[in-house]
Amino acid sequence: MSSSSTLQTRLIITIIFNICFVPLAILVIQDYRRDEFSKRLFGAFPAERRPLKIYNIFDCLIRINTMLSISIFILNLYNFNSFEWLDRIFLAIGIPLTFLWLAIGSAMVRLENHILVGIFYLISLFQPGFLCYCIYNAVINTSTYVTSATIITTTFTVSTAMTTNSSVIPSTLFTSSMLPMNTTAIPTNLVSVPDALYVCIGTNFLSHILSLIFAFLCIHNFGKGLKERVFNNRIDKWFQRH
Repeated sequence: MSSSSTLQTRLIITIIFNICFVPLAILVIQDYRRDEFSKRLFGAFPAERRPLKIYNIFDCLIRINTMLSISIFILNLYNFNSFEWLDRIFLAIGIPLTFLWLAIGSAMVRLENHILVGIFYLISLFQPGFLCYCIYNAVINTSTYVTSATIITTTFTVSTAMTTNSSVIPSTLFTSSMLPMNTTAIPTNLVSVPDALYVCIGTNFLSHILSLIFAFLCIHNFGKGLKERVFNNRIDKWFQRH
């Protein structure tokens, strides 16, 4: 796959998932309204509203983490030699697993289910490994790209020097001295590492750590009436019964 095709793939996937995140924005608005409702529900006691505020922060963190993870999956499309098949696996498995992690994280607090808590933390273990792979992959690809560019410059400089020095050589030798003009081209299937990838990796790692911390705080608030007072719509009640 060429560099232009890879960039087009990135653009298409980005547009698709940006459209998918519109419903998530609607859910954020609903969470804000729920927080306003909690002020009337719990009265003027900040300590009583604290579990809901912690959940709202946790819910926003896992959504931000999900968006950053998908951005990294897209930016990590290098199609570089043996990494091509691995990138496809990450796209096919990683993105659905990221959405599953988001759904489980939200459901475990709403349902106060300890089994979902275990699954949530189990899936969370894969993300640091993926981020480390992305950093390693980016460093390797960057060094390969720079090395290839250096080889091209060196070869061209030597060829130019041979052409200049050959002005005193007979014409028959001058023609043969032009043969070393063969250069080592940069691989066409290597896409340069975007700077945004490093920003996404750093921000994603930070949001992931914060998500785990606030998940622990949410678990600590299990059994304090949040499920009965706030998460009591039809969908929540159906899942609570099953």
